[in-house]
Amino acid sequence: MTISNYQIQNVLRTYNKQLRLEKVRNNIKEKGPRVIEDEVHISLDGRRRQIFEQVAAQMKESLIGKKEETP
Repeated sequence: MTISNYQIQNVLRTYNKQLRLEKVRNNIKEKGPRVIEDEVHISLDGRRRQIFEQVAAQMKESLIGKKEETP
């Protein structure tokens, strides 16, 4: 019985794939699940504008709420 080069190459290719997959799985197990966090940087002017809009919305809400309470 003879073993062709093609068969040997297939066995080696399959073995190589298994080794690579094992390495990837081990790396994932060691590192655990990856968490990607987004970072947002807001300029000073942008932050001021945001605070101003929040305060304005709160004031508007409180004034509208007071008008509805007093008939």
